[in-house]
Amino acid sequence: MTTNFVNVFRHFGPNAEKVLLGKLGLKFGKEYFFEYDENYVSSFPNPSPLLLRFAPGIQQEQSSRFPSFLVDSLPDGWGLLLMDKEFRKQGRALREISYIDRLRYVGNNAMGSLSFSPQESEEFIGKSLEIIGIEKLNQNALAIFEEDSHDVLETLNRIASSGGSRPKGNLYFSKDLRLCNESWQPSFDGWIVKFKTHSTVVNFQRFPTLDAKKLVNAPKMSAHHRGICHF
Repeated sequence: MTTNFVNVFRHFGPNAEKVLLGKLGLKFGKEYFFEYDENYVSSFPNPSPLLLRFAPGIQQEQSSRFPSFLVDSLPDGWGLLLMDKEFRKQGRALREISYIDRLRYVGNNAMGSLSFSPQESEEFIGKSLEIIGIEKLNQNALAIFEEDSHDVLETLNRIASSGGSRPKGNLYFSKDLRLCNESWQPSFDGWIVKFKTHSTVVNFQRFPTLDAKKLVNAPKMSAHHRGICHF
């Protein structure tokens, strides 16, 4: 059954404060409502200055649509394929799955600064992986991508990168690339592992650790350079 709400939290760094940003609700299976948490409004920056009123109280974007600032937390392409397989495995019809169901499935595993609760998928603690084990992940990804398999390795589901259509995963490696983990570890670097298909090869692409303070200040700096006053 489709759930009708999810709490949205914002994180200001890997080990920093986790703050309740607000609550997203669904009415009649199609109208989305959002309500900022009162404490968040009084202490933290606005994530959607153009489309939502930055004040307590239930509100909607135009046409009752899904809030735009949450879109990047949803799966796309490869991540959507894996998520849909899991919903089907549970016997759920995809036409009945809402964006809230998908955010609850993402839970604490989103790549950005947001997380969602209650979480539908199980909480996981990142496990160490043997480097050779990446090839097993690659073989499983290839079988799924080519529709030769309906079974998804649990690890592959956890590390799935939501963006893009090609099979990929987010893994963390030690500086010497000898150790690998499913989740962020101190002194480890994040890498996007792009699994091979019949027309591509395995590709490793490093992604930087983002500074939450710099991200928050980025719009202000951009406006300043363009001569726009920011209050």
